[in-house]
Amino acid sequence: MTANEILIPINLWVVLFLISPIGTYLNYHTEVTLYYGIVAADKEDLDLSKRGLQDSLTNPKYNWVFFAIQGIRILLIVALFYYGGLTHGIASLITVFLIAYALTRKVFPPPTSHFWLRSILKSLINREADYRRDNNNMRADALSEIRRRLMDRT
Repeated sequence: MTANEILIPINLWVVLFLISPIGTYLNYHTEVTLYYGIVAADKEDLDLSKRGLQDSLTNPKYNWVFFAIQGIRILLIVALFYYGGLTHGIASLITVFLIAYALTRKVFPPPTSHFWLRSILKSLINREADYRRDNNNMRADALSEIRRRLMDRT
């Protein structure tokens, strides 16, 4: 067995352990925005979409990061199957699920926490300011209305 045959799976494991918490955070953030999207939505909004205003609460830049991290995580698992065999591949899947379980159940605050609300409100305020700066008043007014609803209902 050469040094590369040993180092490649080890490096893949290290990167998987570093990237999995980020992926888990991004997945959980999606659940949180769903919760607050439903809280901020009126009945008419919920009739249009069961997600309420989740899409409005999610920063557009977030989607690129989300898909990039999830893609990297999938590639790492596939690479561990390829370089480490069935044992490493299955172990990597179990590891990803255990990291996700531990973080979402024991580390991250619940979706109703003010930690998440502050984060979402900060994002809304920053995006509203960006839209006002770019003279896109219609979007800025919409975000202002959503922010007002969130502050009134939580």
